[in-house]
Amino acid sequence: MINNASVTPTIPVVDLERAKRFYTEKLGLQIHMDDPHHLELRAGNGSNLMLEPHEESSKGKFTLATFEVSDIEQEIRELENKGVRFEDYDEPSFKTDDHHIHQENNMRTAWFRDSEDNILCLHQRG
Repeated sequence: MINNASVTPTIPVVDLERAKRFYTEKLGLQIHMDDPHHLELRAGNGSNLMLEPHEESSKGKFTLATFEVSDIEQEIRELENKGVRFEDYDEPSFKTDDHHIHQENNMRTAWFRDSEDNILCLHQRG
């Protein structure tokens, strides 16, 4: 049954080689399968992420993948040290703090863009 199947999100990328460098060098994901038509990467806890060439990315319209982390501040620092830039928001009902984190109830969240302008997210529960 599908409710027991693993899920691999597929992210559209304009430049597969540039995206490959971003996801492996900056995010530290490991290559599972690499061919001219797509790249499958290993993330934590047995999850995977697929990168697939397209004429355009998602153009930063919505979050495509979320990485659950245990220490969001540490992850942000490590990614910023590798050149990843985080998004900041300042809207009446939606703000990030000085550390790029939005706090709502017991969820702390931060967003960043990949090399192709796709939005990715870190979140920490508790």
